[in-house]
Amino acid sequence: MILKLVRPIVLITVITFFNTMGATAQNDSLSQAPVKTKTKPKHNYRPGRAALLSTVLPGAGQFYNRRYWKPPILYAGAAALIYWINFNSTEYNKFNTAYASRVAFRANDTTNAFTQVGTPYEDFSDNELKVTRDAYRRDLEFSIIISTAVYALNIVDAYVDAHLRQFDINEDISLSVHPLLYSYNYSQFAGGIKLNFTIK
Repeated sequence: MILKLVRPIVLITVITFFNTMGATAQNDSLSQAPVKTKTKPKHNYRPGRAALLSTVLPGAGQFYNRRYWKPPILYAGAAALIYWINFNSTEYNKFNTAYASRVAFRANDTTNAFTQVGTPYEDFSDNELKVTRDAYRRDLEFSIIISTAVYALNIVDAYVDAHLRQFDINEDISLSVHPLLYSYNYSQFAGGIKLNFTIK
């Protein structure tokens, strides 16, 4: 009789125990589940794409690399170079035309007059016209070379900057240097330096 009464109590106790353990385990698993936070996807810097963008449109590679302060500097420099090229080209054409007309005038003038009266360059001698013309031509060529160098530097900067943006600069990366003494031929010793590169 007592055994019949004890058997259901034991059964109820065992079922209650297992239910309690299962609920505790489930709560523990829920509490230990990592909380997912929304993070921005990391920008993938591609050096080839940055260089191509800067080749097509100077400054676009810098925008791609998120270096927003570089394009205004680049465009200001480009504007100055364009002005310099235009100014030197205009002045070179003026003095070249004046010198060419002076030479033609000399060839056709029987009185061998020194200047053409009424021209804006009548106070210039033949040699002064030629020297000034050559100076503006030299400055024009130099400004074109500088502009080409700035354009190439814009492409190289975008390419290298995209490479450097991918490097992991972290405190977990360390390099340590230690002295080293080692032997060879079982009798001679040599000193050296041991480098340990550690990524934690």
